[in-house]
Amino acid sequence: MKKEDRLLLYGAAEYLPLLVWIRRKQTYFEVTECPDLFKPRTYPWRYYKSLWKRLNGIFVISGNLKQYFVDYGVSPYKVHVINMIVDPKRFESVQRNPNAEKYIAYCGNVNKDSKDGVGDLIASFVRYHEKYSDRKLYIIGPIVSQEQKQEYEEYLRLYKALDSVVFTDSVSPTTIPQYFVDAEMLVLARPDNIQAKYGFPTKLGEYLLSGRPVVLTDVGNITDFLKDGVSAFIAKPGDINCISDKMMEVSANPEKTILLPLQEKRWL
Repeated sequence: MKKEDRLLLYGAAEYLPLLVWIRRKQTYFEVTECPDLFKPRTYPWRYYKSLWKRLNGIFVISGNLKQYFVDYGVSPYKVHVINMIVDPKRFESVQRNPNAEKYIAYCGNVNKDSKDGVGDLIASFVRYHEKYSDRKLYIIGPIVSQEQKQEYEEYLRLYKALDSVVFTDSVSPTTIPQYFVDAEMLVLARPDNIQAKYGFPTKLGEYLLSGRPVVLTDVGNITDFLKDGVSAFIAKPGDINCISDKMMEVSANPEKTILLPLQEKRWL
């Protein structure tokens, strides 16, 4: 490394003390999640926090996360918000299949954590399915926990909706745009927790680029960018009735909803 080099630490917080020590005024740190959720195991939490003030800059993904560091004494001039970045070219040549079956899509992991609220999504779909029994729910993404998947399947079997939910498991990234574009709507039911408060769902960018209606919960800084009934359908987090009502609103008004996300593409 040359003396004039600047270093950007992308994740891997265990290297922070070393880089601050050798490049105190030349190190930047990128953070997309609340540090409270991923405390380092190799050195004390208090020491880790003290390093933040010594960095030349911190790049965060949301306004709430910036405020988190400012509240710990980091100068606001050192904390820079860079919202999620997506590649619009992924959707440029993707055409909607008019013969595709009617389905709702979610993209993310199936695991035991509560990051994306998959349990709330499934419960909301069960209620939605009572009225729109011809629709399916596609859960697109890796099955991190088979145990959790089995719990969801038992719940769906109880309410006679198991055959209407498709767990795709991992799929090629190149197929994701087609899944999104063919969906009737895209849903993200994140719960109101510390991860949602300080993070920001990067998948939301591709949700919007698909041109399909988006149903999501009001967590974090979502409403800084999207308006309920204008550019998205925003529900109360953890409220199964509210989430499913928004889903029903999309299905009941297809002529109204198809262009909603396009109004906000300027934000991307």
